[in-house]
Order: sequence, then C-alpha cells, then structure tokens
Amino acid sequence: MRAWSVFWLSCIVACTASEDVPRRLVVRDSLGLRIVENHDDSMPRLRLSSAPLLDIGSERDTLTSLFHVEGAHRLSDGRIVIANRGTDQIRFYDAEGGFLDAVGRSGEGPGEYGYIAWTARCGTDTLYVYDIATRRLTVLNDHGETIRATRLMLPHNTAPYGVSRCQHGGPFVSAGWSSDMPSPGLHRNPMPVGLATLDGEPLAMIGTFPGVDRWGIVFEGQLRGSSPLPLGRDLLQTIVGDRVFIGTGNAYEIAAYRLDGTLEMLIRLDAAKRPVAAADLEAFIERQLDGIDDDDARARTRRYYRDMELPDRLPPYAAFLVDEAETLWIQDYPGPRDREAVWRRFSTDGAYIGVATMPADLKVFEIGDEYVLGMWKDDLDVEHVRLYALET
Repeated sequence: MRAWSVFWLSCIVACTASEDVPRRLVVRDSLGLRIVENHDDSMPRLRLSSAPLLDIGSERDTLTSLFHVEGAHRLSDGRIVIANRGTDQIRFYDAEGGFLDAVGRSGEGPGEYGYIAWTARCGTDTLYVYDIATRRLTVLNDHGETIRATRLMLPHNTAPYGVSRCQHGGPFVSAGWSSDMPSPGLHRNPMPVGLATLDGEPLAMIGTFPGVDRWGIVFEGQLRGSSPLPLGRDLLQTIVGDRVFIGTGNAYEIAAYRLDGTLEMLIRLDAAKRPVAAADLEAFIERQLDGIDDDDARARTRRYYRDMELPDRLPPYAAFLVDEAETLWIQDYPGPRDREAVWRRFSTDGAYIGVATMPADLKVFEIGDEYVLGMWKDDLDVEHVRLYALET
C-alpha cells in the first residue's frame, strides 16, 4: 500500500499570478508529482440568497413533513427529489415544492428500504439509493421506477463505509470498512478507498489511508465498541474526471490520484489552524443534551464526553462536493459555536478559485451552477429541504 509521505527534489517553479490563477507555488519531483501551494485568500466571493427560493418541510402536513433526510437532488426540469429515511421513501416534489409522488416503504424486499444511508445523482437524472441495512444499491429513473437493484461492493469484497461519491458515467469512489479491530480510547485505523461501477461492481483499489478518528468505549473493564470521535478527523473522498481526491484531515492537504491509484498531485492551502476552546466543547456537549430531560441521563451523557480525549484543534475540512462544472468544493470544518460555514472552490488542477459563505446549520447535498440545495432544521427541530440561489 502507498505511504502518505512523499519525497521530492528541489525543482521549484514560481507561478506568475494572473486574473484567473491565484498566486501559488508549484513543486515537481523526478516522479512527476505536482504540488500546488495556495496562499492567496483574495478570492472571488459568492453568497447565498438572503431567503430560500424553495422550502419543503412542515410539522403537520404528512406530504411535506420530513424526518431523517439523507439526500436531496434537483432534477434537470426543476423537480426536487428527497430521500426521507423516516418513512423509507424517495419523494418527488415539483419546482414550486408541491408534492408529486413517493416510492418505497419499509422492508427488505424489492422497492423497500431498511435504512437509506445516502443517495447520488451522478450528473444525470438517474437516482442511486444505497440501503445500508441490506447493502443494496437501487437505481431509479427520474419518475421513481426501479431500473435495477444490485449490491455495491469495493474490491476484495469490501463493503462501503459512509457516503459514496460519483460522477457522470461513474464510477463510485468510497472508503471501505477497516479490517482492524477497534481499540480502547482514541484510535484511527487504516481504511481502504476503492472504486465501483454504477452497477455496483468492484473496479480497483486506490490505496489505504488513515481512517476516521474513533473512540473505543470501555465499560466494566471491557471494550464495548467504538464510535466516531466528536470534532475528530474523517477520511474524505470524491471523484472528478479521471482523478480521485482524498483528504485525511491531518493538514489542509488534498491528494489527487489517477484511477489506477498513482499519486499525481497534492493540493495545499495556507489556512490558519483553529484551536478548540473550552467554550466550544461546552457548546458541543450542550447540543448533545438537547431533548434529554432525565437528570441522570444528562449527567451520564456529560461524563461520557468529558472522559473523551477530544481534539485540541478542529480538522481543516468537513466535506467535499463537486458541482456541475466539475470543480471541487471543500467545506472548512465548522466549530460548535459557528453560525456560518466557509466553502472553498478549487479547480481540478489544484488552484484555489473562489469562496462562499453558507449557514453552518445547512447540510449541503448539492451545489449547482447557480444554486445550493441542502437540509436545515428550525427551532422545533423540524427538517426543511431548502433551495438557495448562489450569487456573485
């Protein structure tokens, strides 16, 4: 497996800034590795419209009441598709937010879902729905009719972990579950990253990388499992063209690999490291206590997080997305007290080309040429899928 450390020679090329290319430093070594150092933060800025163009969500109307939204997409004719895990349905709404139809129900048979983990559109109006309970990938056309249902597997019979990303024509890229056993306390086991076709067939492995920060839970002297560490590092990946982009969160660095697993480029940004303050930890814990009324349960929850070795600084980024123009968007990791989240835009050659600020509590599912689609919760914890204009 490929090591993360890369040695390079002293050939340094200073790139001249232009109107389209930010000031950066490119380093090449004898193996052809390209390193793009981005320093200039005076980027073109985009913003969301002050109010959403569309808001789907209701506390009372069952047709627009949403719970555990795991994906949302805008089709080419303006319709909105929402994966509503709370009812195990894929719901269709018109361009004005009016309910059209719903497909799916709870179960394990054809057209049924046990636990919708994620959905993808892959650059077309074809929908891909992954059910982690059955490890089944269901492919739907733009009217919700099932085209096929299959298993989604990475090479070496590895099941996907987290959200798989794709592009027009495929393939999917995904992290796989670690084969290493969890350990007590803080640990970060290696995880494979591999490719699969849009039919769910394994293609190739990219490599093995530092995985998700996890906390091994010990009770009465025995390891009882593990869970992702709050405010910890994740293993992020996406695909653009013939490159897979992978970030481990050790620094603001993203590695670009060819589909055969060859490391081709490192993208770096000179971004400030954000420390985790005591007030941040307290804000995080208070958020976990929301909805817990029992005093003993609240005390146990507080002790559980207080006993963890929580990070002293935030990871550099939290999410990767690719827009319709095939540029890479990277979300700065939002702190527990942040009201806004910064999304940075990079070209596929590694240049930092733009930045947008969005609400920190908006879970972004899709970025289009002129829109952003995501999920937001109101003060009553009611989920809303919102469409915003993306403006210069």
